[in-house]
Amino acid sequence: MKQNFPNPFFDETIFNFKLKRSSEVTAKLFDVYGNEIIFFYKELKKEGNYIIPLNAEKYNLKAGVYYFSLENSKERKIKKVVLLGIVLLGIIND
Repeated sequence: MKQNFPNPFFDETIFNFKLKRSSEVTAKLFDVYGNEIIFFYKELKKEGNYIIPLNAEKYNLKAGVYYFSLENSKERKIKKVVLLGIVLLGIIND
């Protein structure tokens, strides 16, 4: 599994992974406390390349650090994900 891109991100990021053989795959997103925030899926995937998009607005995510987990029967990989907040700058005229 590659690191998500972009990371850090503002609104959307993409996770890429490749399977060398068919496997049941579980994909989840956790907060820094280990709470499951998003359950993407647990399903059998064939050999090949896969993309999982993450849209912060769709899942109502707040700025912060999260952990993306991808696992099958043989291994579990975790990547750190940073969602940046949007800063609005105002101009004050005197």
